[in-house]
Amino acid sequence: MNYLQSWFRRRAASLERVLFTCAAVMLSLLLVSQLLMMNEKVRSFISKVDSLEGLPYRWPAD
Repeated sequence: MNYLQSWFRRRAASLERVLFTCAAVMLSLLLVSQLLMMNEKVRSFISKVDSLEGLPYRWPAD
């Protein structure tokens, strides 16, 4: 068997475990952030754009 193939076969399981862990962490962070955005006080602290919602945009005076 080729050296690179055997190297990959030895390390594929650990790499898969790391990728799965990263995906699980990212998914849980996404879930937590979405749950935090449901709270009005937290949403105003996290998202500064929320305070501008509903205000008309005005062109700068020439």
